[in-house]
Formats: sequence, structure tokens, C-alpha cells
Amino acid sequence: MKVVFFGNNRFGAIFLRKIIEKIKIVLVVTNPDKIRGRKRMISPSPVKIVAEEFALEVFQPKKLKEEKVVERLTKEKEGVFLLAGFGRIIPKELIDIPQKGFLNIHPSLLPKYRGPSPIQAVILAGERKTGVSIHFLSEEVDKGDIISQKEIILNGKETYLELEEKLANLGGDLLLSIWDDFLQGKVRGKKQDEVKASYTKKFVFTDGEIFPHQEKAEEIERKVRALNPEPGVFLKVKKNNQVKILKILESEILEKKPVEKGKFFEENGWLALVCQDKSLLIKKLQLEGKKPIESKEFLKGNKWLLD
Repeated sequence: MKVVFFGNNRFGAIFLRKIIEKIKIVLVVTNPDKIRGRKRMISPSPVKIVAEEFALEVFQPKKLKEEKVVERLTKEKEGVFLLAGFGRIIPKELIDIPQKGFLNIHPSLLPKYRGPSPIQAVILAGERKTGVSIHFLSEEVDKGDIISQKEIILNGKETYLELEEKLANLGGDLLLSIWDDFLQGKVRGKKQDEVKASYTKKFVFTDGEIFPHQEKAEEIERKVRALNPEPGVFLKVKKNNQVKILKILESEILEKKPVEKGKFFEENGWLALVCQDKSLLIKKLQLEGKKPIESKEFLKGNKWLLD
């Protein structure tokens, strides 16, 4: 059975690696290489890196509606198309190509948390469970009939990267468990309950700014776990009358809240942040223009934060 895989990001790369030895992939569709990082180096997508490792054919169209894209994918029309972590809207002319179906692996329990940021949204909401959904791709984002789902219980400590990896592997296991039945036509899709639908948005840099005196420690701690590494969580601090960005990379909740005023205090050698209700122990941080560092080390040369 011919299988075409669409993917770009780390979720897609982990999923692809999970299934690659059990499902024969004939073509990988991913984004063109991009200039990334401070060094402005041209880099491939995480999915392309995995595809090349396994010597798979890679197709990198700039626009999905181009005639050459339809022509290339039509050559694989007798197979199945899979999508995981692609991040681009698939036009109808591509959705209709595969005779066996076009499936999407989505990291949430649909119809909840449709859209681009379900993993972050689940952490931010403090959900106690999440999962993956395999559904038929549709023109409307994440609305296609559900083929199968798998649920997991959360411990409330997962970071975005940890949960992303767990769900990508779970999605791979789920697909493999239903694959033979799907190919034999034994698996049918089930319509989603629109009453239960919820949507996520794409997070931007400004979504990561925190205002400690207005937010609860638990809310900020969730943001730290959900929004790192991108777009990051930060607050603005002053040094020598200059405003600097201080990113919080790792944190944990402190029950205590000091009586004295001020944003920061020292707790057993660590930097801590006063919040609306409790406090936040900052384990790892990054001051604008500097490298990430543990707050214990940071405090040795930056006592000005405690003033």
C-alpha cells in the first residue's frame, strides 16, 4: 500500500519515526528549508531530517495549490495519505486524491482543542487527561469523522516538549494498532459532536508576558510548562534604567508569600517571584542577551533583582 506522509514539526518527526519501520512510506511532503536561528543558517524541517535518515523521497512545495503538486500526488492516488504536525491547510483538491483516505493524527481528544496549539492549551487549562485522535481530513480544520482515539492521564507536571513526545508516540502506536483493519475497510469514521467542540489559537510572543501581582502562581507555572520553548514566558525588569526581558524556563510553586513588597526574593539560594496568591520558585532563567542558567548561579552576580 502506497503511503504519503505530510509533516513538518517535531511532533510529526517523532510520529514518522514511530511508524516508519511498520508502514511503507513512498513520499514525504514537508516545508521548504528555512533560515533559522541567530546564525541565519538554512535548516531542514525536523520531518525532513528523519525522512533523509531513512532515505525516503522528500517533496517540498512552497504552495500546495500549484498544478505540479496535484500532478505529483496524483501518482500516489491508490494509497493512503497521512498527516501529523504539518501546520498548513490542505486544499480540497489534495484531500480528494487518495482513494483509501487522507488521515490526520491530532494531539487532543477531539472535538476538544481543535486547531494549531492543542498541547499548549491542554497544559494551560490544567486538564487532567488528553490524548490523540485519528480522523479523516476535512476542509474545515479538525472536523473530520473520527476513526480512533486514545486517552492518557496527566500528572500535572508535563512540559510541552514532554507531552508532545508522549502524544506523538501514542499516535504512532494507535495508528499501527488499527492499520490492518483500516486497510481492510473494517474501520469506520464517527461524526464529531459539535456541541463539545473547542478551539485553540497560535501563540505569539506577547502571550508569554506575565504580570506576577495580577496572576496566580499556578497560572504562571502552567504557562512556563506550556509555552517553552516557544514563544517563551517572560517579564520585564529594570537594570541601570534599562528595561530587560527575563525569561522563565523552569519553575515550581511555593506555598509561601513574603510580606515584604517587591517582585523577587531569595529562597534557599534560588530566585523566587511573588505572585498574586503564592510564590514561584524560578529554577532556570535567561536574561536578555545572555545564555540560560540556573537561578542559583544567576543570583551570584545579579543581586540587583532583589532590590
